[in-house]
Amino acid sequence: MKLCKSFLTAIFFSFAVTGCSSDQASEKNFKNVLQNYYNSLDKPATCISAGLKFPYENQKTLDWNIGGASLEDKLGALNDAGLIEQAGDGYSLSSTGEKYYDGSGSFCYGSIQVTEVTNFTEPNTMRGYTVSRVNYVLNVSDRPEWSKNENLSKIFKITESGLKGGYGNTEPKHAMMLIKTNKGWVTEKEM
Repeated sequence: MKLCKSFLTAIFFSFAVTGCSSDQASEKNFKNVLQNYYNSLDKPATCISAGLKFPYENQKTLDWNIGGASLEDKLGALNDAGLIEQAGDGYSLSSTGEKYYDGSGSFCYGSIQVTEVTNFTEPNTMRGYTVSRVNYVLNVSDRPEWSKNENLSKIFKITESGLKGGYGNTEPKHAMMLIKTNKGWVTEKEM
């Protein structure tokens, strides 16, 4: 009887350990894999740019209206959000703008957070790899108040989640293939 009880305990323990394995296909494990991938990227979640470097002196240049907004609209939105201020015939960075300006013409902020894995396909073999397509939701953490400015959001197509939209992408929903390796699951971009 004692031997039988020990055997059942060992079987239960092995199932419990297997259930917690990082190799298992689960929403929790996949969320961790995706978050680790985004944490490894050495760049902020969102950057917006008017295509200019600051300080900027107004020049008689041709405005191509790239992205659907004129240069005047973009400068107005950056000014409304408190990132730049008018200085004579041009614009300079405000104290807030100096904190978020990357030196090349963009204002960047936040970190990407994987808030939810909505679903995934059952792992399957494709070209010799075990893969699963994972659908998930992203959000921006550490989002500064200026990035929520209504005019700025409209002109630069910033979504409610804080990500840069445009090209029909206004949803925080994303998808990526995860691939199982001998060291656990990784994103397709890490292979």
